[in-house]
Amino acid sequence: MLLNRFSVPAPPFTTLVDGLARNGPAWDREAREGVVIASDDTEASGTVEYVVLAPTWWQCRALEAELRAYLSRSVQLADR
Repeated sequence: MLLNRFSVPAPPFTTLVDGLARNGPAWDREAREGVVIASDDTEASGTVEYVVLAPTWWQCRALEAELRAYLSRSVQLADR
């Protein structure tokens, strides 16, 4: 399954990718599921487009919930 969203507020790209690798649902090659950042517009608008890939819709939604929680925390920290 594939789920994508665009114009999602996010921290700077390198912060986002590093954070996803450490704390979030980054793409896992072995499991063949996770989040892929499809487009980075953080410098201009502070947003990204992402794609969530997983075997089922429910797994996509669960991974997206993890991503949204991470983004919420990281954007709040960046605003301080």
